[in-house]
Amino acid sequence: NCIGVSPFSSCDGHQWLLLLLLAIYLVACNIMLVNMLIAMFTRTYESVENQSQELWQFQLYSLILEYERDMPLPFAFFLHQLKLLKQWLWPKRVHRDPIEDRDIQQHLEHFQEFNTEIFLNARDARMQAGNDLRLERVDTVLGGSARFLRELAMQLRLLQFQQIAMGKTLDGIIGASAHQPSASHSLATAAAGAAGAAGA
Repeated sequence: NCIGVSPFSSCDGHQWLLLLLLAIYLVACNIMLVNMLIAMFTRTYESVENQSQELWQFQLYSLILEYERDMPLPFAFFLHQLKLLKQWLWPKRVHRDPIEDRDIQQHLEHFQEFNTEIFLNARDARMQAGNDLRLERVDTVLGGSARFLRELAMQLRLLQFQQIAMGKTLDGIIGASAHQPSASHSLATAAAGAAGAAGA
């Protein structure tokens, strides 16, 4: 009989084992969950740490680019005056040498022809390799078909030989059955003659 209605009432002798297993299960689950939470935090921290350097470099580049294009107001006026003075005193003049242009054009044409030839040779080699592979496959298929046809011809010749042998055997059986009644008739005549001689 169970005494009491509390969870710790002693209904049998093995209730302490159930409580012990429940406590072990709860402790193990809590430890595993805490470890999982720490692992997730560590993963998030590592991903942020890996991206922080790139993010810092991008922000620094944006800041430098912003100050290069538009400086703050006290310095922007002097910077623009300096740029105008520089363009007025030292204008940029582009001198194009026709000989140099022709050399560059010839170099580009030579480069284009060389690479075009390499590309065409590679394409022809791939096509030739594909054709050789297809021919090899066709040759294999034809070889297998020829071997099958030779085996079929040998089987047909063997069937013909068997048919001829069976025909000869049937002719011999038919011939033997045709000679058998005459032999039995001669035996019957001889037996009747012997019987008549014995009666005389």
